[in-house]
Amino acid sequence: MRNPDAVCVMYRLQLEWSILGFSQSHYVVCEDAGTLAVTIERTGALNHSSTVAVRVRSMSAKETSDFAAKSESIVEFLPG
Repeated sequence: MRNPDAVCVMYRLQLEWSILGFSQSHYVVCEDAGTLAVTIERTGALNHSSTVAVRVRSMSAKETSDFAAKSESIVEFLPG
């Protein structure tokens, strides 16, 4: 049975997301290129900060024998 003296409070929940991605879908690099600069782009809700972890994964090239990867990096986008 419902209590007639009960107070019902309604809240509105609004979710906003940032979308992080690379500026290119793939990268081709020659072994003697030195370093590779990769651009991370952010779209969506820019009024909040966003954080992403970035790391290198070996595929056809093998780490230590074909390339030297730096440790995992944390990239933080500030609001705006």
